[in-house]
Amino acid sequence: MEPKIVAFIGAGGVGKSTLLERYRHRFEDDGRVVFVAEAAKQYFASHRMPEEMRFTAPVQGEIQ
Repeated sequence: MEPKIVAFIGAGGVGKSTLLERYRHRFEDDGRVVFVAEAAKQYFASHRMPEEMRFTAPVQGEIQ
């Protein structure tokens, strides 16, 4: 079976993190399911910048 990648994307405050945590809890004992840390949170934790720069195309391209 081919692996599937699921990503929750959307604007801030719409419930992506809440949904992710619910899925993480639902599948915590299923060895077939792996959760990966959110790329943007990891990126911004190590790259300090003004808030208005976070949504520019170059920064978003680096995150992807």
